[in-house]
Amino acid sequence: TSVNVDTKLDWSNGVLAISHDVYLGNNPKAVACATRKSSEFKGNQTATTFDPGVLELDKDYYWRVDEVNTTKPSSPWKGKVCHFTTKVSTGRQTLIEPVTTRRYILYVPKDYNANLSYPLIISSHGTSQNGDTEMDSTGPNSGFDNGTPTWPRLAEDNDVIVACPDMVGAHGPCNLDAKHLSQLASDDAAIMNIISAVKGVYSINANAVFITGFSGGGHVVHYTGLR
Repeated sequence: TSVNVDTKLDWSNGVLAISHDVYLGNNPKAVACATRKSSEFKGNQTATTFDPGVLELDKDYYWRVDEVNTTKPSSPWKGKVCHFTTKVSTGRQTLIEPVTTRRYILYVPKDYNANLSYPLIISSHGTSQNGDTEMDSTGPNSGFDNGTPTWPRLAEDNDVIVACPDMVGAHGPCNLDAKHLSQLASDDAAIMNIISAVKGVYSINANAVFITGFSGGGHVVHYTGLR
């Protein structure tokens, strides 16, 4: 089964169950053998829906739910291991880069074809904004766009993939003190890992990876571009 990266897991409540132990991981044997001391254990809950957060793209996941009733000696009742794969999605997506845990907004043309090679654009927002406002040209500085098309429209019209990360060094004034340089270094690491993550899932033209930025985002562009 292929699902989106923001999928939620749900199941039916067992007849005698009072709560549920949830297990999730990438290794089927590890999930099958996991206990409450394992890293695959995600907690005990009474709800029959579990939100794992934003998952990684194009990856296999395995999960198990044990039914629990501490008043019954035979509890917990071990559930079967289920499997799903996160699919290669198109359109607008909110993702988390797993190495730096940096959030970014990705837009992939809806007619994406894996047999083609796509340019990748990294676009940095300005001061007091984030990846959402950069992708959709909203927020306190949106007036400077003067009605220009948003990234989703440009991506669709020109067959490009666009990523807009949440930056920490995209702000003014440009003091370039130790704190600001540390922030820019953090953004640089996130950008490099985001590029690798996107290239790992989508067909990207390695000779057509670009970075641009608005206002305070220019600090990020200069730092990464000159490095």
